Amino acid sequence: FDSFFHELSDRGQFNGNVLIAEGNQIIFHKAFGYADFEKKKKLTTKSVFELASLSKQFTAMAIMILKERGELAYEDDMNSYLPTQLPYKNISIRHLLSHTSGLPDYQELFEQHWDKTKIADNADILSMLAKFHPPVLFNPGESYKYSNTGYVLLASVVETVSQMPFDRFLKENIFIPLQMVDTAIYTKEAVKKIDNYAFGYMYSLSDSKYLLTDDIPSKSYVYYLSGRFGPGRMSSTTFDLYKWDRALYTEKLVSKATLVEAFTPMKTTNLQTDYGFGWHIIENDESEKAVFHTGTWGGYLNYIKRFIDEDKTIIILTNNHQIAYIKQIRIAAEQILYNQPFQTPKISIVERLSNNLINQDEIALNKQFNQLIADSGTYYLDENELADLGNELIDIDKAKQAVSVFQIYASENPSSWKVYDGLARAYALAGENKLAVENRNKAEKLKN
Repeated sequence: FDSFFHELSDRGQFNGNVLIAEGNQIIFHKAFGYADFEKKKKLTTKSVFELASLSKQFTAMAIMILKERGELAYEDDMNSYLPTQLPYKNISIRHLLSHTSGLPDYQELFEQHWDKTKIADNADILSMLAKFHPPVLFNPGESYKYSNTGYVLLASVVETVSQMPFDRFLKENIFIPLQMVDTAIYTKEAVKKIDNYAFGYMYSLSDSKYLLTDDIPSKSYVYYLSGRFGPGRMSSTTFDLYKWDRALYTEKLVSKATLVEAFTPMKTTNLQTDYGFGWHIIENDESEKAVFHTGTWGGYLNYIKRFIDEDKTIIILTNNHQIAYIKQIRIAAEQILYNQPFQTPKISIVERLSNNLINQDEIALNKQFNQLIADSGTYYLDENELADLGNELIDIDKAKQAVSVFQIYASENPSSWKVYDGLARAYALAGENKLAVENRNKAEKLKN
């Protein structure tokens, strides 16, 4: 593990914390990179990360605790417990837990109708759903669609039933009993006062550096949706998550029977899902079971996987949104844990081109591209990444650089209509109308 993650860090492919455990023994626990890119403040193994959707497993546990106390039932209608009655019928607590409610996502609603200078909370989400009543995607229990909306509503259910704020319920019933001393729900202002907080960053093309996601206009939702809780918003450390992992082998919080149900995938009318209560579930032919969850939000890409039949655990928390590598890193970590052959992820050519792209001319860019593409053992080219880069350059009004990127794309795949569509838009932005029309016609011809 040590050499693998050090190599990734040295190559600029990993910035985050890793904890790997077998049973009660932590076999690897290290931090790599920065908690604060501007101040060059390093991560430590005690750094606190926003968990994003890893929070859902705690929201689900809160519901399980209340169910065991007899204060609610999974089959109860959600509207029995919501402070704002919603115009949706026959949606149960179980539907919310398992993403089988059919409820639409609230983010699009807020993009269209919300004052982006204000921070929305759960009450605002309920009000917007009641006011605009976006239609369900399917009837409750018929199908599966991952739903942040459902977990907002579950948090509201917890508050109604327990008669206490959601964060206090979690603290008193989960975090304190498990001695998860670095786990909490924080406001945006509160995290600034936490000495070892790992802030969420994304790479900004126009600035040629990592920026806090709050400072990137296209990611404004990270700000105005920062008040909601249930689907996300919790913060924790790798070590606290390991304490959580350990507790889930015991009956400290709920009974074994309740946990077995939580780790059983939900069946709907139309399909077998891979989701229980707050966890994705993997069951293979040898009947070995694993549960996992990912979390993506505002620069964070997080992961916990628990091989519950073999008592092994992988926890990875990152804070600079390097989405090109994260899946391969997760797979390789699992292969190393099981003493299997593994591969170090190749480096993204597009990511390397992005660095300082704004300050390069076409000749320098092509020279760099040719050098990278020649070293196929170290670097890889993904055409979708290349197209995304060109489109992002158009979005930030960098026409000249967008043309250069789409020309590289054309040299690699001259038969793709998307290449010429991108070139047409880039030339139009540059005021080269004749070239824009030529490429638009090429795109239409190839498309048809």
